[in-house]
Amino acid sequence: MKSALTFILLFIFTKIAFAQPDVKLPVFSINGKKADPISFLAIDPESIQKLNILKPEKAKAYGKYASKYGAVLIELKKGVKLISLSELLKIYSIEATAIDLPLVFSYGFSTDRLPVTSPKSFYVANSAIQSVGIKAANLKEKRCLFIVRKMMDEKPKSKFAVEIASLYKLFYEVADFYYPKQDVIIVGK
Repeated sequence: MKSALTFILLFIFTKIAFAQPDVKLPVFSINGKKADPISFLAIDPESIQKLNILKPEKAKAYGKYASKYGAVLIELKKGVKLISLSELLKIYSIEATAIDLPLVFSYGFSTDRLPVTSPKSFYVANSAIQSVGIKAANLKEKRCLFIVRKMMDEKPKSKFAVEIASLYKLFYEVADFYYPKQDVIIVGK
């Protein structure tokens, strides 16, 4: 009986301590491409030309998930190039197989995590990226693809500042972190 109780408590603790948050983010579309939500964090807010946040009842045209959680439609300013993860790897001369590694998207130093639905739908604005590389913190850790975003003002001066701040807040609530310049987000596997 005692060992069964210990097992149950250990199981419950493990589930609580290591579970990822149940992500309920809206569908994101950037320049007409369905994008992983983390892609929003990988663009400079100052590069946004249009931003439209649709409530679930008005987002039905974007699919079943959008009709439940809403949609965010973003159009970037002319000249801002949106690139895929595979294109980003080519730009930084990183082996193409790195696309299969776990992906860490970082603002800075912390280790808060937020899952990405698919690296294939992860897009960035290259102008927002500081560096890309493959690394492991020590010999016991698995290698990962590490993308560091340039530091940006956490209160953008964009005409969409209120909307952007509310979207950042949504990410912070989901991931349970509140300082955007000090966070790391694990994406992929």
